Amino acid sequence: LFDRSTINLENGKKFTIETTHNSNKDIYIQKVELNGKEHRISYIKHQDILDGGILHITMGSQPNKEYGSIN
Repeated sequence: LFDRSTINLENGKKFTIETTHNSNKDIYIQKVELNGKEHRISYIKHQDILDGGILHITMGSQPNKEYGSIN
């Protein structure tokens, strides 16, 4: 478990993964934002990492059945 981790990329950019409500009880993803925008799919592309930025994951104690569904 971690609250924040940063990858320093060869192109000089950084890709940071950060979490909110990260605990042993909060094991379910509630929502994800990539560079401040809602990210509704359950994966990121390699290019997203290379472009740098912030992936923010909000966790919770109950499953969010809407997350990862494409509607």
